Amino acid sequence: MHASGHDYLESFIAISKYFDIEFEEVRGWTCCAPVAAHGVSHLLSIAVPAVNLSIVEKMNYNTVVVPCAACFSRFKVA
Repeated sequence: MHASGHDYLESFIAISKYFDIEFEEVRGWTCCAPVAAHGVSHLLSIAVPAVNLSIVEKMNYNTVVVPCAACFSRFKVA
C-alpha cells in the first residue's frame, strides 16, 4: 500500500480517522497483486494470504481488514 496502492492507503487512513478507528499494520505482509500470485499458481494464490493470516494470528488478532479488493478476494479464496 505504500507503493502502487497509495490511493488505497490514503482513503483507508481518511476513513479510519473519520470513524475514529485505529488499525495496526501487519509487519511482513506480502501483497499478492504486484506478483499476481493468482495468475502464476493456484497454490501460491492461497499460500500468500495464508502466510499473512498466520502473521496476524501470531500478533494475537482474529480480525483482518483489507482495503484492497484483490486482497479481499485472495483472503476469501484462502
